[in-house]
Amino acid sequence: MSRITDGFPAPVGFYRTTGEWVAYHLARGRSMDGLFQEYYADHESDFSLPVGLDEPAAWEFREKPFTSHPSPFVGVIPDGRIWGTKGALITPENKLVWDVSVEHSAEPPEQHSVFRQSSLPAPQVYDETWAILAYTAGDSYFHWMLDVLPRLDLIRKSGLSIDRYVFTYMSIPILPFQDETLHMLGIPAEKRFQPQADSHCQVKRAVVPSLIGHTSHYPKWAVDYLRKELLGRSIGQTPSGKGASESSSPSTQGSSSHSRLYVSRADAFHRRVTNEQQIVSLLEPHGFVTITPSAYSVSEQIRLFASADVIVSPHGANLTNIVFCKPGALVIELFSPGYVNPIYWALCNHAQLRYAYLIGSGRRSPESVHELRGKEDLTIPPDSLQKLLKLLGVV
Repeated sequence: MSRITDGFPAPVGFYRTTGEWVAYHLARGRSMDGLFQEYYADHESDFSLPVGLDEPAAWEFREKPFTSHPSPFVGVIPDGRIWGTKGALITPENKLVWDVSVEHSAEPPEQHSVFRQSSLPAPQVYDETWAILAYTAGDSYFHWMLDVLPRLDLIRKSGLSIDRYVFTYMSIPILPFQDETLHMLGIPAEKRFQPQADSHCQVKRAVVPSLIGHTSHYPKWAVDYLRKELLGRSIGQTPSGKGASESSSPSTQGSSSHSRLYVSRADAFHRRVTNEQQIVSLLEPHGFVTITPSAYSVSEQIRLFASADVIVSPHGANLTNIVFCKPGALVIELFSPGYVNPIYWALCNHAQLRYAYLIGSGRRSPESVHELRGKEDLTIPPDSLQKLLKLLGVV
């Protein structure tokens, strides 16, 4: 049950980190026992350089990535408040907790939208414990799988009993991949809360796990959690997807087991392969089946990637599913020359996969200049792909 109280003024000030909130109260003699717990020790990731036709490897892979992973935490804020569509967390002393309420990674905390409010709606008060897993880009398959779901591992390690989970859906109804994965993880619809623009809720305990990725570089434990929780639940289910290309044989269409996959972005608005038919024609004689992952359920996508020995794909969120590949599988990622992003290379290292890349035709960014346009289509020279496949022993 809940009750309505009088309105609150907008927050005044912020804690840059949840740790600052803890330190503030410790300095004033308050016991914080049971209100802040760290998990997984601080550690560094060690990545092997990728295989490509460049010598040395493209500079984006040689620049030191964000390989330092601080210990994640779970904080518990009694009488915490959640405001707005992105689930901003506000303390009883009316301060924003910024590190778990980030709206845009490039913006400082003082530019958070809550500070542009003259006042907030009257809060609805719940005598419940809520876990706050809202994330600004939670409607992206990649960010949902890697920035949102692994935080459930931290919640469950805390041993806290949760009445409701707060997620940023950014769409009504919830997106199918969000709904399916939450059901797979045992969080039914009645235990979820989707904040709206005018949402302002006060709860008995706001349980908040730390954000775990830094500019989309994630620790190995997040990959291990997804494999442990989702891979086993997906194996053995009957497929119903229709995403195999029409050019594949009738015996393989709709199958959940192919040893070689070409992952198409033909259904995307950007970052498509302009000469995709040439690439498909090159790959098919070598046993590759073309799939469009959006035509499959999450569990079907997991099984497809888990069965593959070789995956060729343009850069994009579909490659999130490589975390479900068996160790030793080969991933070949295709890039446009103006946007070489090493995030999936890092995931391959965590998942013990082989990784190679090919940069398409066009102007390359100067070394160490991060243009990161990211949306342009790419053209892949077939002869370069053929050369790379031979180098890797695929053909």
